[in-house]
Amino acid sequence: MTPERRKKAEMSLNQRKTISAEDVQVVEQGEFAEDVAEYAREKIAALTGYTSDPIVAAQVRLVRHPDPAMSEPVVVTASLELSGRTAHAHAAASSGRIAVDAVAHRLRRQLIDGGRN
Repeated sequence: MTPERRKKAEMSLNQRKTISAEDVQVVEQGEFAEDVAEYAREKIAALTGYTSDPIVAAQVRLVRHPDPAMSEPVVVTASLELSGRTAHAHAAASSGRIAVDAVAHRLRRQLIDGGRN
């Protein structure tokens, strides 16, 4: 790649600070209400406002364990690839929406902190 093309590609990446809900990859394992995957996409896509770094990719995994005795049978994990770093979060809850909310909150906190521990 020529230096000019590389600079254009970097500028394009830096200008792209938002991802849409359609860009968020969601994988479901187990049974969920129809709207949970879309809810996860929207909550994760909304995190773009909390970072100046472009979010390059976003993945969410929704898992419902089949054991009815579990008090928190839903586990949600998510990761955001930003230019230069990755943010990860996971949460367990009694429902998909509650777990998605917890994961979104944890990722938002990481983005606000700028990756500092």
